[in-house]
Amino acid sequence: MAEAIAGLAVATSIITVIDTTCKVVAIGWRCYREIKTAPKELVDVMSELMSLQGILNTLHSHLSTSHDHNLKGFLALEVLNQPGGVLTACEIVLQDVLRVIEGLQKKKISSVIAAATGGQKLLETKSRIERLKSLLMLALSSDHITLSHAIEEHLHLAFGELKHGQGKIHCELLNIDNHITKLSRVSDEIASSQKEKHKSDQYYEIRRWLSTVDFEANHSNACKLQQPGTGLWLIKGKDFSEWARKDHSTFWLHAIPGAGKTILCSTVIQELQSRSQPVANSPEEPEISTIVYFYFDFRDSKQQHTEGMLCSLLGQLANKLSGVPEEICALWKIYKDKTSRPSPEELLAILILVIQKYFDKVYVALDALDECSERQVLLPILHQLMDSKCASIFLTSRSEHDIQKSLSEVSIYSAAIESTDVALDVELFVNRQIKAIESLRDLNVDLQNEIVQELVGGAKGMQV
Repeated sequence: MAEAIAGLAVATSIITVIDTTCKVVAIGWRCYREIKTAPKELVDVMSELMSLQGILNTLHSHLSTSHDHNLKGFLALEVLNQPGGVLTACEIVLQDVLRVIEGLQKKKISSVIAAATGGQKLLETKSRIERLKSLLMLALSSDHITLSHAIEEHLHLAFGELKHGQGKIHCELLNIDNHITKLSRVSDEIASSQKEKHKSDQYYEIRRWLSTVDFEANHSNACKLQQPGTGLWLIKGKDFSEWARKDHSTFWLHAIPGAGKTILCSTVIQELQSRSQPVANSPEEPEISTIVYFYFDFRDSKQQHTEGMLCSLLGQLANKLSGVPEEICALWKIYKDKTSRPSPEELLAILILVIQKYFDKVYVALDALDECSERQVLLPILHQLMDSKCASIFLTSRSEHDIQKSLSEVSIYSAAIESTDVALDVELFVNRQIKAIESLRDLNVDLQNEIVQELVGGAKGMQV
């Protein structure tokens, strides 16, 4: 009775292996037909599996027709069905073949690499199938002793292969880990590059949105009109020196038209630039001091409005940082898709926030307030900027009544350009022109001095 039950278990296991073999062979041949780059080793393995299937069918037939189950033959077959025995090994090798086939099917695009890798694995599998076939043939011969020794040798080889396989897997895992590390690094570099590009593109988009005014053009033109030593009387003066040292104060320089206010403003800007410290590395590291400026100009409509002035100042401050401050970004996101622009009050609020958060000391120089077309907007904005005590402000203008009245309401340094103040500047300019014009350069020194004195006296405090 026990032998019959054990025989039935062996038969069931053999049938299971036969069914699995049939399925794997069918899948394997279909894969070979459909995938042009399937490795030739697949054909060899399919042939070996068909041969294995034939031996298993013979074994099953032997069990079905042998009703007496002679002890010697039964023992040989029972050994095959032991846990970890030959039939179990057949199932394992079939699953390995199936995994290789599935791998080939999934990697049709990268088929060259997949075929090479799969071919190597199939070659190793073929050797295992050949050994299993030998063991099954011994079972058919009912040679129990030889079969036992063969199974022992098979297990020894299988264990050796397992250790070798583990070593290979370990090496492959190390290689995979290295590749993953490299890919991760490359991915991070690409992501960082894309992020920097996005930040750079966004930076220029925000700068264009803020202001299209070439704030440096007027400054450059004014600097060209300077002579060595121009404005020294102002720079070295007590009031200016005190204002420059003091925090959050205002200096107003006023005079008649043509007195050289713009040239003097450019001189002041250059002087303050020379006192500025290196640009901050990031928005979180404030500069010790910096200067931003704006020239109002009645000849250019873009340079006549309060909004344009504030946008230009914000743009200059953004240039001095490694990235656009988040406050400016937030404002840009609100208005970038709108036809309207931020109000002067909104722009001023952002300007004050940026100065207070990212800079230690800021000078703001504004030239020719009288050339602003909306002084009723500009002057209250200037008052708010002064009240915030976030910047030291330098202003130039004509002595217009509304400007004078507005600035008289706050405590500021004030200086009017007198004819005696600019006499030296005019003399420097005339002397340079005499040396530049050949017909004048050849005159005797006394005549040159007479020309200088006549022109300086006739200028009456006007430079341009």
